[in-house]
Amino acid sequence: MPSGCEFICENEDCIHVNKGFSFTEAWPLGKIELLINAPIIKRKSEFRDGLIKLKDEGRKYACITYPNEAGIDTEGYRVNYWSPDANQIWQYDIMEKNKSNVASKIEESLDIPYKCPKTNGRLMDFKEVIAEGIYCPHCGDEMKQDRWFTNEI
Repeated sequence: MPSGCEFICENEDCIHVNKGFSFTEAWPLGKIELLINAPIIKRKSEFRDGLIKLKDEGRKYACITYPNEAGIDTEGYRVNYWSPDANQIWQYDIMEKNKSNVASKIEESLDIPYKCPKTNGRLMDFKEVIAEGIYCPHCGDEMKQDRWFTNEI
């Protein structure tokens, strides 16, 4: 079951109070053309237009939207890393169909750095991020966490 966490700044003195971003664990990827034509995506024209633009720019895979009513096959997983020094999320695609093999694929991958490409500092995975938290890139206060899960059907 894919999961994620919303990180929200609650500092009333911050210019970004009540704003934040999502950070997910390894998320299933499917062929982008199948996602574009999925019924759930067709109902969201702005989102669909964004996927079409990504496809036109050469993107072959996109995150599967749940519930996966169209039954789109998992082709791989998108993994996220947080760089506390750069205050940035780095995303990488691992083309492995079996989620249990994703961790070993990450270790084997030459495309995924062990350090932040921008600062050469630490990269944190999903488990580390939810355990240690993220500090607002603007005010430095710890951000509120709101975890969520999605059912794979």
